Amino acid sequence: MQNSTTSEHTECTVCGTSSRPNQAIDACPACGAPIVSITGSLESITPARLEEIRTQVESVNERLLSAGSKNAESAFNLGCGMSLVLILLSSVLVYFLAGRSWLLVLITALMAMIAGLWIVTLLSSIARSGAIRYTYENEVRAEVEHFVQANGLSLTAFEALAHESLTENAPLRKYLGSPKQESVDVKSTLQE
Repeated sequence: MQNSTTSEHTECTVCGTSSRPNQAIDACPACGAPIVSITGSLESITPARLEEIRTQVESVNERLLSAGSKNAESAFNLGCGMSLVLILLSSVLVYFLAGRSWLLVLITALMAMIAGLWIVTLLSSIARSGAIRYTYENEVRAEVEHFVQANGLSLTAFEALAHESLTENAPLRKYLGSPKQESVDVKSTLQE
């Protein structure tokens, strides 16, 4: 866990509790999260360093997208195969129970296809979000925390850059905190 430090106070990034930096504490008094004083902010980072951080943000986000896409595709394919079997079985059943009416078979098959497609899409969406959540919690979170610590950044600075670099629907944005005041115009900083 990272904690951001300013000249006035240290703020826990887990629960937001503030304390004075001259207090000798190793853990947040409110939640017990370890306190690491880091002063890196976006304003103090060179353009080359910003680009390196942006590359890391995009790499992590791409990994989340890849994990989600792979699971969504598998769920969709499995669901389509199962739907096809159910459509065929229901069509055969309707054919024999409804006096061999091809019109009823056709109507049943179309309704079953529509319902099947809706269910398969829903299951695919659930599989995608589950895979993204699993990948973030078991791989990406630790990687981001390690990257932040290794580069002397505050988690707030990393999150601000990620929010400015990623599109609104990027999966990584869902797991980052809301953008803070530390945000800076990345494009103008990189052009300097």
